[in-house]
Amino acid sequence: MLPIILYDIPSKAPNSISAPNPAKTRFCLGYKGLPYTTVWVEFEDIPMTMKCKVGASTTEGGRYTLPVIKDPNTGSVVADSLAIAEYLDKNYPEKPIIPRGANVLIGLFEPAYCSVAFRKAVKLLLTKTLEILNDSSREYFIQTRLERHGETRWEAMSEANVQ
Repeated sequence: MLPIILYDIPSKAPNSISAPNPAKTRFCLGYKGLPYTTVWVEFEDIPMTMKCKVGASTTEGGRYTLPVIKDPNTGSVVADSLAIAEYLDKNYPEKPIIPRGANVLIGLFEPAYCSVAFRKAVKLLLTKTLEILNDSSREYFIQTRLERHGETRWEAMSEANVQ
């Protein structure tokens, strides 16, 4: 079996994973005992790399995001941590990640969680993520997150956490 390729985001923190969604995929691959290699992609390189070099689809919201896996055993390219977990269960059914019949529940839980709990923590998580990002990704990360959250100053993201 050829190793699956996992596209992930590097950080300057030693022995640390900076992005939570690729970490979920890394966990799934490890849990299933599937061989994989990691290709590190800086934030500003994600759209071009995924579109032109990997052939990944955009995820919800029409953006190129990570994680993405490329499976040389099937020729598949899959984006989004939940879609990847479902793909791995379908193609490598030993040690299921998602219990049988739970896909609908997970599909309902994730948007509800994101709109309530995650929304309150997202700005704190973003400011902490910025601290460990490689310097080459900082400006792109700031610009895209400000646009996504309707802010004009990064300080506004941090100030919201104090209140």
